[in-house]
Amino acid sequence: MTTNLPAVVPGHWDSEEGAAKAREYVKIGREQLAHGELSDLALANAIFMADRRSPNLLPLQTAAKDRIRWLSVQLAIAQGVGRATELEMDKCPKCGDRVVTVDIGPRPGMATWSCINPKCDYEGFCT
Repeated sequence: MTTNLPAVVPGHWDSEEGAAKAREYVKIGREQLAHGELSDLALANAIFMADRRSPNLLPLQTAAKDRIRWLSVQLAIAQGVGRATELEMDKCPKCGDRVVTVDIGPRPGMATWSCINPKCDYEGFCT
């Protein structure tokens, strides 16, 4: 499955470039972001407590920027801005066999999929 996102969503992104970045965030989970092991509150607290002259501040600020963008995309999806549709490809990009939906997640638009070929390790996830 994939999520179709409009080019402009006021309050979330305002250009096709923003929509392209949003589509990247649809494909990853929180744990795949920088400092993904931290909760939102823990990341905010780490930035607040960091020494302003510390070289550790910049990676934390970058992680927070990415987290805010990721959360914005997740909110837009939860509000129904993007609707999940069928996987746009019917052939595995890795081996050419068929791709099938394996598991529908706990909320609409969430699914995992994989290739039917047992020798192929292609998998995907969509929220």
